[in-house]
Amino acid sequence: MTTTLHDVVRGREHMLFPEFRETLALGEGRGIQYAPSYHVQTELLNEELIHALRNEGKTLLSVGAGLGYLERFLATTFRIDKGRIMVTDKVPFLPRGFPQYYFDMTKPWPPFRKQFDYILFPESLYLEDSESPTPDHDDVQKNLITLLERALPFAAEEGQIRMTGTYLFYLQDTEKVTEHLKPKYPHISLSSLGRLLTVDKYKKK
Repeated sequence: MTTTLHDVVRGREHMLFPEFRETLALGEGRGIQYAPSYHVQTELLNEELIHALRNEGKTLLSVGAGLGYLERFLATTFRIDKGRIMVTDKVPFLPRGFPQYYFDMTKPWPPFRKQFDYILFPESLYLEDSESPTPDHDDVQKNLITLLERALPFAAEEGQIRMTGTYLFYLQDTEKVTEHLKPKYPHISLSSLGRLLTVDKYKKK
């Protein structure tokens, strides 16, 4: 029987974070925290990303990291240098030992003095000033464009943005988002699957 990445992560997280033994999520609303294996289920976290971080020295910016379960898991289980994982959030509960910034992703971003190979939004995507459980497609599209315009300058030339969140279910297509970003990022490529959106800043042919 083949052991999958999910099997490995789920088994290990029980030892590191026993609070996830019976559940994949803790808390509620925007403060909800997810188990690392949940991010494997949504495909935010995959073997390619882990390999790049562990073996190729790639860097990661995690936006909306919360208590940092995913980031702590990566550092502990896969021995990824914490110095290459920057964690950010708008609330002061970020894990120790990682480079960190506190800011609201829906507002102007801080002047990071570097670019990152991966920018993750681990189930942290939300709309600016929106409390609606069923947002309008146009609102999702508009806010997503604004968010990507803020994030893309900090993605490396061949960097990738990976985001998950309930609001992505209300994004009917990515074509208009791509068309808006193409003039400044002519090689950009967006792909959407369920609650996962992947943005390649420079898509190789």
